[in-house]
Amino acid sequence: MGNQARPGSRQVPVTATTAAAVAAPARAVTIAAAAVAAAEPCNLAAARLQLVGAGYYVSLIGNAVDAVATCFTSQPGLLPPGHAANRVLRDGPHHHITLVTPLEMTELREQYGMGPQEVYDIVVATAGPTGGAWVPIGLGRARAEPGDEALFVVIGWPAGRAARAALRLPRDQHFHITLGFQAQVSGMAHGSGTDPWVSGSVQLSINWSYDLR
Repeated sequence: MGNQARPGSRQVPVTATTAAAVAAPARAVTIAAAAVAAAEPCNLAAARLQLVGAGYYVSLIGNAVDAVATCFTSQPGLLPPGHAANRVLRDGPHHHITLVTPLEMTELREQYGMGPQEVYDIVVATAGPTGGAWVPIGLGRARAEPGDEALFVVIGWPAGRAARAALRLPRDQHFHITLGFQAQVSGMAHGSGTDPWVSGSVQLSINWSYDLR
């Protein structure tokens, strides 16, 4: 899966053999609080699907998404200040969960003649305007060889997977909320909606192990 970094951003060379993705320990109270935040009463303020950048990609945004991220970022020592500042500089103050990436939007247009609005309409028809139920699973970390890294909340989102299936997207999307990062781990210009463990056309191998105590 490709990435489209902003001009001047530094891309870290990552390969399947030099990259690592590890699960960081998560306190039970953090997971519990995040789950409560994700279960906020379903309304468009809590969570809503959105076409970003005039149809550049599709993501889930809202108060519940920000609240889940805050459950983790508020833990002392979890996220270095520089990591958080880099995310804000790239994404702005609010968090999101990418559902359909820019590359996939292009593929849907080229393969099926779908415009951004049609993609969005199918997603909403499948998952609903609020995106359906989703749950935080734990904390993940992606690392590149030079030491650059990204921290993110791993998300379980059945309705999101159903929406992607309705669009006939073949890839397995690892839903997540980016908390912060150092420099540019793989293709992390998230204005491009790319995953933090993807570099160029190489999908990195990830071993998932989350603390669900």
